[in-house]
This record gives sequence, structure tokens and C-alpha cells, in this order.
Amino acid sequence: MILSAKVQAGWFMTAVLTGFALALGYDILRTVHLLVRQKKRLTALEDGIYWLAAVGVVVWLLQQMTAGEVRGYLLVGVLLGMGLYAMLISPTFFAIACRLTQAIRQVVRFFWTAICMPFRLLWLLVKSFGKFWIGLFSNLWPKPLHFSSVCAKIKKKRRTAEEKR
Repeated sequence: MILSAKVQAGWFMTAVLTGFALALGYDILRTVHLLVRQKKRLTALEDGIYWLAAVGVVVWLLQQMTAGEVRGYLLVGVLLGMGLYAMLISPTFFAIACRLTQAIRQVVRFFWTAICMPFRLLWLLVKSFGKFWIGLFSNLWPKPLHFSSVCAKIKKKRRTAEEKR
């Protein structure tokens, strides 16, 4: 099938924009990894799922535009779009995303502290109230064995050299 240069240029620009979108999606995934700390295995699994989805998008793009024909210039367009995004936009986007995640963490930490503060104060009050009553009763009620008629001290038996043999 012979296509005009205009149609092929439009497909190429669509492939470049798709590459931009895929690279932006990966930067968003990196930002989520900064925001939600997780184990390396889970991060690797998420990255693998992302790249499988990216391959799926490229295959879908080829299916929609060329009825499944693999055209090299479309793959080059996707890679070019990803490369241009990585060189031009990604450093700025990621720097802004890092600052934004720090701000989000500070806001969440502030609200978490504000929500937890009444419960902490209540716990300190209950704890100090309990210590007060325990201290009061321990002074009023001396050791229980002192109330018994026989109060005996138990001494540790010290082993002498003869007992060890």
C-alpha cells in the first residue's frame, strides 16, 4: 500500500508524541516511587509491568495506524520522542516532582501530627493518672508480706567450694 508523505509524516508525529507520553508516564511512575517508598522487588515488578504496557501501547499504535505492519520509522519515532523527552523535559519535570513530593510529605506529616496530637495528649493524661494512682496505693499499702504474721527473708545460698564438688 502506497501512502502519501503527508499521512506518513502525521503517523511519525503521532509516534513521537506517543514516545513523549510513554516517557512522561515513566517519570510519573518514578515520582510515585519517590512518594511511596517500597522494596526494590516491588519497584522492579512495577517497572516491568510499565514496560510491558508500553510495548502494548506501541503494538496497539502499529495496529491502529498500519494494520499491524511494523514500519521502522514509527518505532524510530517512538524512540525519538522518548529520547527528546528524556533530554529536554525530564530533568525539569523530575526536579519539580521531587520538590512537590517533599511538599506533599510535609503536608501529610503536618496533618498526621495534628490528627494524632489529641490522642497522644489523652494517652499521656491516662498514663500519668495511672502512675499517680499506682504511686498512691503503693505508699498506702506496703509490701503484702508485711501484713502476714511471719515475715521471713529468703537469702541466697552461696555455694562454697565444698558444695561445688
